[in-house]
Amino acid sequence: MEAVAVARRRKVNFSKREVRVLLEEVERLRGPLLGIGRDCNIARRGQQSIEQAWDHVAQCVSAVAPVRRQHRDVRKKWADLKWAALRAGGHGEATDVVSRTILRIIRGEETGLQQKGR
Repeated sequence: MEAVAVARRRKVNFSKREVRVLLEEVERLRGPLLGIGRDCNIARRGQQSIEQAWDHVAQCVSAVAPVRRQHRDVRKKWADLKWAALRAGGHGEATDVVSRTILRIIRGEETGLQQKGR
């Protein structure tokens, strides 16, 4: 019997709008997601609440996306964006707006995303 290989379709790239919503939600849920601030005790929060927070972020991103994004998709996108921001300007000044915003989120600074709205 022959095995038939099924080609897996690639999801579309994240749009600028999706990245903006991702950054807004990560900033808003910074404590539970990143362990910053008073909500940083993982033993108290538990892994399940972290997954629920990423599920919420995925729902918000999916609301503006042409395809449904799962929590592992947005979590990986965050990790990729964070890595690029740290590599580009982790010790100095980042050049693009997204990288500067990510560095501010990581440092616990206000980014102004929440005041501007969506």
